[in-house]
Amino acid sequence: MGRPLDVLKFRRLLLIGLFLSPLFIACSTSNHQTYRYDIPDAPTDTLWHPGKQPVLHWKAQSATVTTDAAPTQFELNVALIGPLASESASTATGPLAVAATPILTDSWSGKDFTTVLELPTTLQTGTYALRLSVKEQSSTNTSTRTRNIIVFITP
Repeated sequence: MGRPLDVLKFRRLLLIGLFLSPLFIACSTSNHQTYRYDIPDAPTDTLWHPGKQPVLHWKAQSATVTTDAAPTQFELNVALIGPLASESASTATGPLAVAATPILTDSWSGKDFTTVLELPTTLQTGTYALRLSVKEQSSTNTSTRTRNIIVFITP
């Protein structure tokens, strides 16, 4: 009589284990490789003409491995500000001349991106600031890194 009870206990434990195992898997943490985005290098050519289409490359760079439940969100932006009153990139204030559509990505994607800034054919000649920025938003922090690069629009 002891043998059939052992088989029943075994079956009961097996069924309980099969029922609970998906719950344990769902609660377990998984590791994710994260990536970060730095501001692209300055273009080698800073003499631009109306109608030009400068290209900027955003490279995903391997960062850390995390067990976070959600990735950090990134917004990659390119804008041309001006014309400026001076050639100082640190005090680059002026009207927004043109901006590219922001690129939205996250720290788990690992993808490289390209931004093409389409300069209007009606763009005034003068000194402008190419404003590049990376906005990061995690569950606990938001930060923005910005770089201004002086470019010259010539006829």
